[in-house]
Amino acid sequence: MRPRRDITPHMSNAGSVINASLTLLKVYKRLRTIDPAYKPSSRYQARLKNKRAARRLKLHIVR
Repeated sequence: MRPRRDITPHMSNAGSVINASLTLLKVYKRLRTIDPAYKPSSRYQARLKNKRAARRLKLHIVR
């Protein structure tokens, strides 16, 4: 299998916000080719998911 090229930042536009979003699109496409089930989540969503998982793991003793 041929090795993949590194992802290079998109630099053709003058706006840094546009360049950043296009670069992130490249990264997202690469991740989807590796793992089609990948879904990006924000840091807030990830923190909520971890909190829910921690709550589920706690043992609830009923008296």
